[in-house]
Amino acid sequence: ELDAKIRRTRETIEELEKKKQEIKAKSKEIIEGSKILVRKKEWYEKYHWTITSNGFIVIAGRDIDQNESIVRKMLEDRDIFMHADIQGAPATVIKNPVGIGEQDLMDAAVLAGCYSKAWKVGLASIDVFWVYGEQVSKSPPSGEYLPKGSFMIYGKKNYIKNVKLELTIGVNVESDYRIEVGSFEAISKRCKVFVTITPGDSDPEKLGDRISRIFARELGVDGVKALKDEIVRIIPGKSKIKGTTQQLANSTGLNLKD
Repeated sequence: ELDAKIRRTRETIEELEKKKQEIKAKSKEIIEGSKILVRKKEWYEKYHWTITSNGFIVIAGRDIDQNESIVRKMLEDRDIFMHADIQGAPATVIKNPVGIGEQDLMDAAVLAGCYSKAWKVGLASIDVFWVYGEQVSKSPPSGEYLPKGSFMIYGKKNYIKNVKLELTIGVNVESDYRIEVGSFEAISKRCKVFVTITPGDSDPEKLGDRISRIFARELGVDGVKALKDEIVRIIPGKSKIKGTTQQLANSTGLNLKD
């Protein structure tokens, strides 16, 4: 009888200790998460955005209103304007592209393609064209009407063919755990952990939860789970994970940052 009581008491103490550790871990996660969430945001973060392999800022509209304001207010003559070759795609702009290279154009094309309707209809790739800002106009030809979010392109279009619909999402630890998105080449350069997604069957909500947990585990920082909503917001539609940090590094021969 006494032995049974001692055993039950021990079990109760162990149970209480376990609960105490769980509460401690949860509190730590909440504190870490709230610190991560108060990060100061840059001007371009209200759009879809990426930073290319050589540091050029690219913005793309999240909706018709943003497409309209990007072309009307943000697009300058020597900026590069990009658009996926499909109806229902964001106005995408590379700001101040002085000295831009082939890889930067490809990085921006990934953003233009992945946030187009092509992702939602499950295509594997899409053609993307680019022109200079001075070739884009909000003025329709005489007697015609341009609906909101539409524009005229004048002159030659430069095509980037078969841009793969593969979007890489990463955590930039040096920028206060900022979630970044873009081509594998750009994100693997800037972020310590990342995943690549492609069109698939998982809802953004479920996938965002899974990705935030992968990041938290890989970084050893439970507070990163607080970034789930931000991750969900940048997933273009139903998707699947193509690979995580180590898998992608192995398949591409990438040397991971320490």
